[in-house]
Amino acid sequence: FDLVVRQRDEYLVPSILPQGKLRVSADTYCSSICTFKFVTKYPKLPASFFQRVVVRVAGRVSSVQFSSKTAVFYFQGNVCIASVDSDSDGAEQLHLSISSSGGAIMEIVREEVQHVQAFFPGLHGTIQADIKGKEPWKLVLVALDQLSCDLLKEKLKESVIGARLTMKECLITDRMFFNDDDLQHIRVLVVAISEGFETSNHALRVLDHVRSRVAIIPVLLHSFDPS
Repeated sequence: FDLVVRQRDEYLVPSILPQGKLRVSADTYCSSICTFKFVTKYPKLPASFFQRVVVRVAGRVSSVQFSSKTAVFYFQGNVCIASVDSDSDGAEQLHLSISSSGGAIMEIVREEVQHVQAFFPGLHGTIQADIKGKEPWKLVLVALDQLSCDLLKEKLKESVIGARLTMKECLITDRMFFNDDDLQHIRVLVVAISEGFETSNHALRVLDHVRSRVAIIPVLLHSFDPS
């Protein structure tokens, strides 16, 4: 009945949760990160509607945290926040708001909302917002030249990690730099260490600028002579 889901060694039963707060507040994730947004307005929702959505989504994502009216889902490095609230004027009309940092997890949640909505005859919502956001880069390849970047990309695509992550390529030029907006979308920086990298002052400045904000993985290419 979509009321209980097993995750690892525990069973999640959202319907019996008391009113309360998440262990991690949904406000932790700012709007600049969760750029995908979807809001539906309902005249009224069945008591178990939101709980059923949470249970169904929890069975498809990596992990979930939730209270009675808010849930935070995690999937392949992305986060999605779903919540139910009433109109500010106190009317019975309810808003189901979904915001996420990536399109894949947003699609999972929307699919399950549609499934649960179809379970209740006559339940229809009005879409108030449907914003396609900016996909996070997650993993950025950095190199001095295109050849080094291509070699690194080919090796990463052969791995499980590379196949599951969105990759972006960046060549280090005199004008290339990561600003604060860029860094909000980067999880990992994979750096191709090739000939001339250690003598490039700008390349070293770029790495020094981001080292406290993202994980950096250096990869020595065959053309690099550590001596």
